Amino acid sequence: MNILMLVVLLLICVFSIPLIYNLFDLLGLKILFIINIIMMFITSFKNIELINLNISLSSMFILPLTALLIIFSYKIKPKDLKSNIKQMLFIITFIIIEIILLSMYQYSVNDTTTSNVINILLYNYKTIIIFPIVLLITMYGTIKSYQYIKKIENNIFIDFVITSICIGILDTVLYTIIVNFNVLSINDILKIALSNYLIKIVLSIIYVPVINYILKRKKEQI
Repeated sequence: MNILMLVVLLLICVFSIPLIYNLFDLLGLKILFIINIIMMFITSFKNIELINLNISLSSMFILPLTALLIIFSYKIKPKDLKSNIKQMLFIITFIIIEIILLSMYQYSVNDTTTSNVINILLYNYKTIIIFPIVLLITMYGTIKSYQYIKKIENNIFIDFVITSICIGILDTVLYTIIVNFNVLSINDILKIALSNYLIKIVLSIIYVPVINYILKRKKEQI
């Protein structure tokens, strides 16, 4: 069941990028970017077991995030890229704060749904604190790494995979290890970190054709 769910989720993540770009251009990708990060936040509380590997469900969304950042670096003028990302981050921050606040209203005795949500948030307080910090570092690192690697080897496959490898290490160390520190044993933390890192590297290859397709589409930059 986990494999089927991951396959469906992967197909949605992969095909939503070219589909939304064809329908709504860059505006659609910006909205997809916001949705992707919100889904990363929501799924960051969930680990699943896949072929004896314990992986975070949010790992499925880090690659489309990287792909979208690379597309933005091509399609949006450099002087406008920073302001566009700031605008999207502001919207994301506002929505996440709203989600947290709305889930903490005074619930009735029989309202088990809200009580469960609150318990999840309280139990995973480190995730809530670390998530935005790692997100900012990851986004900045993705753009800078890709721009640097592109100057050395201007090949979309090599550039994207190497960027994914570098950012995967950064994301895994900053997020997986810190969040699980003093919660799980060192061996369990290393297993989860390695599992998440490997799945990100494998999935990075799948997104190369998607990026290639969109970069070859000649549309007006904004």
